[in-house]
Amino acid sequence: MNLNKLRDIKATVTDSITNLEKSPQPDINRIKELKDEIIYLEVLTGEKPLPKDIDRSIIDNYHKKLINEEKAKDNFNESATNSIDQSSKENNETNFDNPEPWGLFFQDNATPQMEGIEELHNNIMFYLAIILFAVSWILVSLVIQFKKSKISNKYMTHGTLVELIWTITPALILILIAFPSFKLLYLMDEVIDPSLVIYGEGHQWYWSYEYPDFTNTDEEVVEYDSYIIPESDLEKGKLRMLEVDNRVVIPELTHTRFVVAGADVIHSYACPSLGIKCDAYPGRLNQSSVYLNREGTFFGQCSEICGILHSSMPISIQSVTLNKFLFWLYDQIGS
Repeated sequence: MNLNKLRDIKATVTDSITNLEKSPQPDINRIKELKDEIIYLEVLTGEKPLPKDIDRSIIDNYHKKLINEEKAKDNFNESATNSIDQSSKENNETNFDNPEPWGLFFQDNATPQMEGIEELHNNIMFYLAIILFAVSWILVSLVIQFKKSKISNKYMTHGTLVELIWTITPALILILIAFPSFKLLYLMDEVIDPSLVIYGEGHQWYWSYEYPDFTNTDEEVVEYDSYIIPESDLEKGKLRMLEVDNRVVIPELTHTRFVVAGADVIHSYACPSLGIKCDAYPGRLNQSSVYLNREGTFFGQCSEICGILHSSMPISIQSVTLNKFLFWLYDQIGS
């Protein structure tokens, strides 16, 4: 184990001793064990010579223990990363979660609000089909009627009854559309006590994320930046202009709240499969809640023109099981 790693471990142990000593009921035995570890680490780093009352084998065994723990941690993190990547690959092969060339319909939904949006779209398309058929039939009938004879019954094209029909019918159709759309709008805006909060901030031209509910040993929140992967660095099978170096990882079947803001100009956080479309203003917080009902990797982009590299602000959100999320979170806190 290298010298810098040993010094980092020593700093962590020192902080643990300080916190234990400040506690109302300090664990004396645990403090003594940690102070002994400080002595072992000082010998391993060469800061102090080996005390006469300590056998060298104790130091060697402690060193081996640290090496084994480091290997176990590396294997743990590697297996977690591989598990998440494999999960993403399997779900993208079975679901229509990625934009497709010449795509004409929605990507597969992954949240209840996107299911509602698709249902509303299908209902409105039903009314539009009826309107298209009715208007086309009227136009064709009038053309045929006037083509056969230049003299026609005036009550076929004018009159109180006809005007009532073409005035009241559209009003009734609008009412049929308005009720489900307002219901969906209020359901999407409903504030639910979330289990997880993610803060996203738009910059020119990348996104930065924070998980304020989780902190590391230094009381620092989990945070990272997410940049687009250049086309020259893309791996085979990856999506151009959509892949990022750090994805947003979210556990499935968990109420999650996105809080977004802009650091410089107005951005917009949008992900079609999740039904998210939330503007990010400088100096103002906007929120959007999601409940992912399956695993998968979902892509979006900034949908507000924010400068010359507006198209280089992709969004990649990965939904995983709770266990995989905890593996990933452990890796983030450990790093």
